[in-house]
Amino acid sequence: MYKENLADDFEVEEIMTKINELSKKHGILCEINKILTVVSLNGGKTYLGSIKILDENKLPKFEKKLKELLKKYENSVVGREEIVPCCSPPYTSISYKICISK
Repeated sequence: MYKENLADDFEVEEIMTKINELSKKHGILCEINKILTVVSLNGGKTYLGSIKILDENKLPKFEKKLKELLKKYENSVVGREEIVPCCSPPYTSISYKICISK
């Protein structure tokens, strides 16, 4: 079963709040794309999300702090991709996956 943008899901709100606080703390303008929640049959949840970062100079420190933040969850993975669109400035997309068993 898949659910998108669960406003009433406490874990999604908690994750987004912590990422927003982290970006403000480091003065980074970022765009948090929607978080997809995948609910498995065993009752666990997996959260998939991505963050669009425009300021390359502050990226290494932010990425390090984000990894530290997400390590607090049972199982997390962080990926990074450099995006160079044809009609807008380049940016870095940081994707993450958090698995929480119930």
